[in-house]
Amino acid sequence: MDPSAQIVKWLTSLRVGKFKGEPRPHKPVLLLAVLEVAERGQLSANEVRFDPALFEYFGEYWKAVTDEAVGKVQYPFWHLASEPFWSLVPRAGFEATVSGTRTSPSARQVSEWVRCARLAPAFHEALQDPAVRDRIRGILVAAYFPERKGRVEEIRRFEQSVYRYTQLIRKLGEPGTLYQAAPEHVRGTAFRRVVTEAYDYTCAVSGVRLTLSAGATYQLVQAAHIHDWSASHDDAPQNGIALSPNYHWLFERGLFTLDERWRVQVSPASRECVGATDDLLARYRGHQVRLPADPDLRPGEAYLAWHRANRFLAD
Repeated sequence: MDPSAQIVKWLTSLRVGKFKGEPRPHKPVLLLAVLEVAERGQLSANEVRFDPALFEYFGEYWKAVTDEAVGKVQYPFWHLASEPFWSLVPRAGFEATVSGTRTSPSARQVSEWVRCARLAPAFHEALQDPAVRDRIRGILVAAYFPERKGRVEEIRRFEQSVYRYTQLIRKLGEPGTLYQAAPEHVRGTAFRRVVTEAYDYTCAVSGVRLTLSAGATYQLVQAAHIHDWSASHDDAPQNGIALSPNYHWLFERGLFTLDERWRVQVSPASRECVGATDDLLARYRGHQVRLPADPDLRPGEAYLAWHRANRFLAD
């Protein structure tokens, strides 16, 4: 199935900025990222979220079609509102700010002011069809960066592999589901995405949520295995927890663990550390960590029991 003539016209006549006489690829790259959101089934509601998942897809395609290290996703997210198929939905109290701001806002401002972007109904409906999404991807590449077609296709294949693995690991633990090996860069990306998304990109211990809008390498929170990957080869989401780097390091070395009610247990060995461990650990002693909203994605007791028995420095 092909997109309508109206959609093709919208896509091939984007108002793109220029730098030193050259067109900037921000808008078509963001639309490639939106296609990935749709591929994940996350665009059934007509809401494009300005969130870390979108940042990551944008960053991957940006690197594929430009020679620049970092692209600013807030620019096209904001300025696509000049196109007939994209509108911004302000957060309550920011209606006048969104309608009246003419300069390019920062990523933080976009996040604070805008609840989501909304697509024209015909465009949103078209994006529900995988065949139409493929055609739209081809139209964007042909119109704005035909010389990078091979690189875009490479990213698309990688994303397909990651998505298949995320679907598998979400089912681990269900009857009849078997673990299957995957290349490290595929399984590592899939595990990170499932775990960090489950925790809303927030450290389970400290509650810190910090993401730059340049992509995955700019996310503070990491996905930590509870039962070491090297020992378990287990990527079930219940074997993961989202932690900032400090707490990931402390958790891997057994300086804290979680009890059966997900409360922080601090190792006596922390007293032997040279440095201010009290600032990191003592304040959270006995506190329940932040948990995914979905109970099926919370740390599993079997994994936590392994960590308490094999990693936690109890004495």
